[in-house]
Amino acid sequence: MIELAMGILGTARISQSIIPAVCEIDNIEISAIASRTRSKAKAFAKHWNIPRYYGCYNELLDDSTIDVVYIPLPNSLHAEWTVRAARSGKHVLCEKPLCLSVDEAENITKTAKEFDVIVVEALMYRHGELALTTKTLVDNDEIGSIQTIDSSFCYPTERPDDDIRFKKELGGGALWDLGYYPISLSNYLVGTMPIKVTGKEDSRGGIDHTVFGRLQYSNGVVANVASSFDLPRDSSLRITGTKGEIVLSNSFLRADKNYIVIKRNGHQEKLLIESQGHRYAGQIRDLCEAIVTGQEPEVTLAESANNVATVCALLRSLKEDANLN
Repeated sequence: MIELAMGILGTARISQSIIPAVCEIDNIEISAIASRTRSKAKAFAKHWNIPRYYGCYNELLDDSTIDVVYIPLPNSLHAEWTVRAARSGKHVLCEKPLCLSVDEAENITKTAKEFDVIVVEALMYRHGELALTTKTLVDNDEIGSIQTIDSSFCYPTERPDDDIRFKKELGGGALWDLGYYPISLSNYLVGTMPIKVTGKEDSRGGIDHTVFGRLQYSNGVVANVASSFDLPRDSSLRITGTKGEIVLSNSFLRADKNYIVIKRNGHQEKLLIESQGHRYAGQIRDLCEAIVTGQEPEVTLAESANNVATVCALLRSLKEDANLN
């Protein structure tokens, strides 16, 4: 039975990936699409069989039949439209990063509480068995106390220079686009945010194309993170503990079969993790359950705020060390 109606703000390419994911879930359907032009919204709605379309985002927010809003807009618009949607009484699934500053994160959190809506950042990898199993292994002390985390997300791109990823004013750069994954994963595995970050970058035209960061946590864990639009494709993770290591060759990119390798006492164990369902379905299902049952979502606003704060500190530290209080 359909319980929730979703509206989408924008016809970005990622929207076309969300639609089939929503179709896998029984209690939600896409009921409306909005674009900056009515003709574009109409064409999108016709192609995807969406009942209603709007020529501006506010028209969709004024639609009282919409329960949930999905926001796939450029990074610089995430905070504004998340707050507007929340003030309209809509629950929100917003693409990562949730926002681009600590102040914006605080405002989103305050608004969500004031208008009694659930706001979730779309970190799709966090809902897959790969990340969940890795976290369980760490929490169960399978490799002892964590000492270091080494995580990368590098994906050489041939996108044109006018792509939003290369526009500073739209929140572009490798760190917000790719680096957000290893940073959020490190915070997730440790269970908190770092107390100090340092980093270095390779930038062109005011946009970071490659960033290396070092995150230091209060419990002594050190996480080394890398993100790049230029370096060879890499989505690896290595967690070193006092009793062994956990290694993943593919932490974020989609694959039908993945392996978690556990190394202890000279022995190696491989756990097969097979992908099930659409890669974006988990985050939507989790949001629906949170709305219907009142339970806390897998990715909380507090966690998203910590991730945003970590990225902001790392950006500052590209010029000088940044301490997090």
